[in-house]
Amino acid sequence: MGLYPPPARLPVSIFSRLPDKFRHKVPTAWADANRGGNAVDSFLEGPSFDRASNLYVTDIPFGRIFRISPDGMWTLVTEYDGWPTVSRFTGMAASSSPTTSGGSCCSTRTAAR
Repeated sequence: MGLYPPPARLPVSIFSRLPDKFRHKVPTAWADANRGGNAVDSFLEGPSFDRASNLYVTDIPFGRIFRISPDGMWTLVTEYDGWPTVSRFTGMAASSSPTTSGGSCCSTRTAAR
C-alpha cells in the first residue's frame, strides 16, 4: 500500500508518425551491431524542441535528422554518413554529433504526417 493514490489514466493518441516515404527497411551496419542484423526502417531518438515548437529527432541507422512541425509535418533536415545519437541546439540551428557543423542542411524534403 502506497502513501499516494495511483496516477490517473490519461487518454493517448498518435500525434504523428514517420511517413512511409522516409521508411527504408533494409539491413544496415547499425542494425547488425544493435538489432542482431534485423533490417530496420528507422530508430528515432534524441528529441529536442526549438523556440518555434518544432521537434527534432535523430534517426541513427540512416544518419538523418528530422524536424516535426507543430502540425505534424516531417522534414528531413540533414542526412550524412554516421550514426547521430543526440540533438542539441546552437542558437536556432539544430545540430547532432560532432560531425555536423551547426545544423547546416544537406537536403530538405517534407512529407505529410
